[in-house]
Amino acid sequence: MKDKIIIIMLVCLLVLSINFEALAFRDLIDGFLVEDKAGLTQLYFGGNLNPMPSDEFEEYIPGAFGGLRIWVGNEIAVGVEAEHLLIDEVTDEAATTGYLGTVALEIEENINFITSGGYYTNGDNSSLGVKPGIEAKLIGDSISLMARGTYRMLDLDDLDYNGLEFAGGLMFSF
Repeated sequence: MKDKIIIIMLVCLLVLSINFEALAFRDLIDGFLVEDKAGLTQLYFGGNLNPMPSDEFEEYIPGAFGGLRIWVGNEIAVGVEAEHLLIDEVTDEAATTGYLGTVALEIEENINFITSGGYYTNGDNSSLGVKPGIEAKLIGDSISLMARGTYRMLDLDDLDYNGLEFAGGLMFSF
């Protein structure tokens, strides 16, 4: 009888130890399966359209942008971006290029508050500009469509570049 009790106790200990190891293994696996944005890199580019509220330019200014950002946490990313606004497509007069630092804050899944700030150049002139706005990742995971709306605050070479920007493009996440 004493031997049976010892065997039953050993079997119970064995079963319990296997369960604890299985639970620990499951927690380890779950840790790998949780989607953690920290370290995620995104490369993006696209085109933008800038309706300008002034008489200094035509009604819309086309442009292009591209950038790279790295998520340093689940809700914040930092990066760099270049933007080019082409004012006169034929003569390239008043073409403006911006070199910006960016910050993205996730406010909902696939929706970010973004802000960019840096120097815009126009020939020999340069000025500091800022663009806060909203960005949405529309379709896809590793390759996706993105849309954004921002408001540019920039006065450069006595020209008023303040105004809305509507943009769309591709984003590669890796």
